[in-house]
Amino acid sequence: MDDNQGLLDSRHFNEPSASKPIICLEVGCGPGHFSALLKQHYQERIDLTAIDPSEKDIEFASNHNVDVKYIATTVLDMDIEQNREKFDVVVFSKSLHHCDPLDGTIDQVHRFLKKGGLVVCEEFDRSAINPESARWFFNRLDILKSGNHMVPPANKNERTLKHWENLMDSSTGTPIERYQAFFAHHGHNHGHGHGHGHGHGHEHHGHNHNHHQSHHAKDLHQETKHLEQPIQQYMHGLQGEDMSSYGAMTASLARAFGTEVKVIDNTMFYQGLFVHFGLEDSLVGKAILETLMAQEATALKNKEIKGLGVNFIVEK
Repeated sequence: MDDNQGLLDSRHFNEPSASKPIICLEVGCGPGHFSALLKQHYQERIDLTAIDPSEKDIEFASNHNVDVKYIATTVLDMDIEQNREKFDVVVFSKSLHHCDPLDGTIDQVHRFLKKGGLVVCEEFDRSAINPESARWFFNRLDILKSGNHMVPPANKNERTLKHWENLMDSSTGTPIERYQAFFAHHGHNHGHGHGHGHGHGHEHHGHNHNHHQSHHAKDLHQETKHLEQPIQQYMHGLQGEDMSSYGAMTASLARAFGTEVKVIDNTMFYQGLFVHFGLEDSLVGKAILETLMAQEATALKNKEIKGLGVNFIVEK
């Protein structure tokens, strides 16, 4: 795919004269918020199936009242022959690092993609943070905590709650130390060297791709970023130290597809951490989140912080 065509070839979502809808699969859809947004945005231009192993999440997703096929399954449990070379696009929205096993998941996705089909993964690189970015993040987190806008994790064990309390306690260390301590518990050290070993070669390519991206290309996530997404978080699959690293994901994609993985890094992700760490799920919380997103976009544009977000794109 031409670098100037961005994350998704515009022929997929920007051709009103297309005679057939694009067939898309979202893997690890959770409660279906993102897939519902996609369907509402692209309407008849997309034929969307969204899967998740959690029956509870799929039951919730089915209440979105959109024409999306929600199925409680994993990609590995889907019928190979029925789905072989069926999909134009496969999307992972912050879910690939949870998939187990990683290689098996990506191999199955490769089988299910048509020739010329795309895999688009929205992910994050925990190791990308620097002291300035950590200070920017924790300055805001501490203000939110002092205003009682951060809620402790519900129904968690004592150890998890203690780590949350340490994260929220500004006396436990510098901002970067607080961040590193939290992700040491949540898998920051797992695969750290692996991530650097495989990630650097792709990272340079990602910068070039981002720089030359066409103004006319239609980025799946860019097109829907203005749509309000719920704050509520749902987690399952690989967690903590077992989550796949940045480098493991890029290496597995490159292995399965036999081609270079295009990477766009240094993108927005801190707003997701505010949510993950307990930003209140309320109208006030949503208003705060909108403000944080605007501040993060400005800080990235002005190069005041280093973004944790990263998108992987690979074509079959």
